[in-house]
Amino acid sequence: MLMRSKEATSAYRCSELGRLSLPFLLLLSLALLIPRLDGWDYAVGKYLWAEDGSVFINEAQRFGFASLWQPYQGYLHAYPRIVSYLSDFVDLSYRPIVLLLGWFIAYMFMICTLLLRSFSMGVSGLGVAIMFAAVVMQPNYGEVFFTLTNTQWFLAVGFAVILLAGEVGALKFTVFRLLGLLVLGLTGPFSVVILPVLALRAFYFKDLRTNAWIYGVTLICACVQVLVLLNSPRLSVNGGPIDWLNWSIVFVRMIFFGANTPLSWAAAVLLWIGVLLGIVRYWFAGGRDRDNAIQCLMLVVMGLLLIAACMYSAKSNLQSVLALGGGGIDTHGFRTL
Repeated sequence: MLMRSKEATSAYRCSELGRLSLPFLLLLSLALLIPRLDGWDYAVGKYLWAEDGSVFINEAQRFGFASLWQPYQGYLHAYPRIVSYLSDFVDLSYRPIVLLLGWFIAYMFMICTLLLRSFSMGVSGLGVAIMFAAVVMQPNYGEVFFTLTNTQWFLAVGFAVILLAGEVGALKFTVFRLLGLLVLGLTGPFSVVILPVLALRAFYFKDLRTNAWIYGVTLICACVQVLVLLNSPRLSVNGGPIDWLNWSIVFVRMIFFGANTPLSWAAAVLLWIGVLLGIVRYWFAGGRDRDNAIQCLMLVVMGLLLIAACMYSAKSNLQSVLALGGGGIDTHGFRTL
């Protein structure tokens, strides 16, 4: 009997994990949303939030197809704009349902991206379940759930996992993948933030030529978002000198998930110890495990850059970025990373 190669064994393990755990994990990802529901009833517009109606629905109705490239808050929002534009084809009373469906698709995109990547790495079903719980149940104000405006945070997680933690090697070009990457790269500022980390990936894996189309599309999206930002008043908003001491304090608290009690500090420290030990363990294992360690490290760097970017966007009220003992800006996306 021939022995399986390491790659064949890994593929077999992945398929077995998927076959046994996939239904349970998908149901779990839905069940974890139940505590976020605002009751079991539904009224028209119940889950419309902030810019959902005042910006996206209104401008889709006003500008039509041209609304897709209307900037808001200093950058383009391709995905919310597309969903809002499609909602314009149904009666006004049904548009909130279309937006809610758009949010659900973005959420499941994040879930499926995390799920498939975890299975490809051989993570157990229990491990994936714990990860899902950590992602969905982490401290936040709840405003990222069920609202189209904040789908960018869920899409950003999938975007980062695909680009930074995807399978090593060439990703075949398809029109579907191109369109998907364009939508992700033109939704929020994340294509700009990810560029330096993506450069590290290209340097380590030496796949700039084999994955040139991915790097090129991401770079183009980042350039577009930078041009939009430079031509918007966003850079001058919340102006004033930077208080570096206050920035440092908030940055550290953000790194430790906004901890504000001894118990939450202890939990955050233990989590980081676990992450760092995992990276070190995989690094010294060598081979494919070392690649996994590098990819995990890149996701950590991506998260730190997102923290800095978020703090800059709220520099006049830094405490607002803290979900525990702070203000009201939710930062679910980069804490998930």
